[in-house]
Amino acid sequence: MGEAHFSTFKSVKDIAKIKTRIFDGLSSTTGVAIINKDTLYADYLIDKAHENASNVLTYSINKDAKADLTVDNIKYNKESIELSITNQDNKSEIYRLNTISEGMVSNTLASILTLKSLHLPIKQELLNDFKPFSKILALKEIHAKTHKLTLLDDTHNASLPAMINAIRAFNSQTKFYSGHKIIAIGKISDLGRKSNETHLRLVEELENSNADYILCKDNELRQVVNKVRNKNITWYPNKELLINDLKYLCNEDSLTLLKSSVTGTDFPEIAKNLPNILRDNNIEFDFDDLFEKLSEVGKSYIKINNKTGEIVEEYNSGLSQTIEGMGPLIYYLKSIDEKLENRIINLKSWPTNNAKKGYFEGLEIRTYTLLENMTESPYPSQIYELANELFKNHVDRKQYINNLIKELKLSTSIATNLTGRFRSKDRQSYTVKDLFEIYKHYKYDLFKFSNSFVLGLKYKSGFIRGKEETIIFTSYNDLEYLKSTIDF
Repeated sequence: MGEAHFSTFKSVKDIAKIKTRIFDGLSSTTGVAIINKDTLYADYLIDKAHENASNVLTYSINKDAKADLTVDNIKYNKESIELSITNQDNKSEIYRLNTISEGMVSNTLASILTLKSLHLPIKQELLNDFKPFSKILALKEIHAKTHKLTLLDDTHNASLPAMINAIRAFNSQTKFYSGHKIIAIGKISDLGRKSNETHLRLVEELENSNADYILCKDNELRQVVNKVRNKNITWYPNKELLINDLKYLCNEDSLTLLKSSVTGTDFPEIAKNLPNILRDNNIEFDFDDLFEKLSEVGKSYIKINNKTGEIVEEYNSGLSQTIEGMGPLIYYLKSIDEKLENRIINLKSWPTNNAKKGYFEGLEIRTYTLLENMTESPYPSQIYELANELFKNHVDRKQYINNLIKELKLSTSIATNLTGRFRSKDRQSYTVKDLFEIYKHYKYDLFKFSNSFVLGLKYKSGFIRGKEETIIFTSYNDLEYLKSTIDF
């Protein structure tokens, strides 16, 4: 019994009530009910079983539990489990399972009790050929072009207990791998109104996991990412960006858990496509900081002829990416579209206000000054203020961004957070091709205040307009070099 199907049932107790109907078919004299004593509402299940059967047996993976069958010890090996059980003759028997799932240990105990109830012999050697179904904690060794790695695929389905079981199975294996330990998860579907509450139960499990990196997708997990502490954990807006980062993280002898529901999320597509993508991968992890590496790799530019609008030169545009969003540029475009009125406003109270830097509540500032500042890596409080001027609320802002993405065919990862600033917990990115699409629609408006429009802090992206050519670029920390390549 666990947290699942809350779109249909109100509580786990309701699920337990429904499941106890299975006991109605038992004979009161010969029927046998076999119950997992480790599950929620176990005592309730046992009582309901006794109403229909005199023979009720229980099992537990806790050796101290008062159950008919328990495990004396569980030993986790690489890709397998050994469990020792005391038999009727008070002798210890060893069972080896070709799985790393604690849940499968419970299933084995249930099977043993079933065989005993049927007075059938228990043949330990039959377990040697046992294999779990595909995508049930299936370990897959992948040989990339430069190294090997292992995926732990458990994307067959998910409930909260199944998600926790997968994380703990992953933890049992990490000591056998010398590379990165990675957890990549999607949402648990069919939770209805209890979705937020249930997903938050993952926070403690993820904080206590052995993962070096945790990658999360789907909106339901964004709150989880924000709650988890002391972990390299990131939320992803789309599967393409998550796969992009896994190509860098899945290094030599790494272990990566993939876990999600099978419906209501495109995460299973990641699990399906990732093995072939990683087999063709020739990236070697030779750096300490993922985002520094992504910025280095994402350095790119294209040059545009100002008269014809044609691309005359490209550098690394196929790998172009950023670690920041384009929030300031988006708000600038909306201001241009709506012909923002130039008037004096007072800076409101924002979390980034800093009097020493000249940004404090009540500061008088013109809207055109805000607009001009968007073109040169603006201070976050200015971005907050302009967004507040343009949008009624968060929903209004997201709707505008989504419409812009659709209209200009931009990447869906261009604006994960409001300011566009880099945050390790909010993965966002855009490419030089995204900037080019914007340029084609707004090439005169972009240079309303100067001949450049620059986004980003340490790594800069944007537009620089010269006399004959405009250069569009991502992830550069040396703008002087770019300027030297065009005439002004």
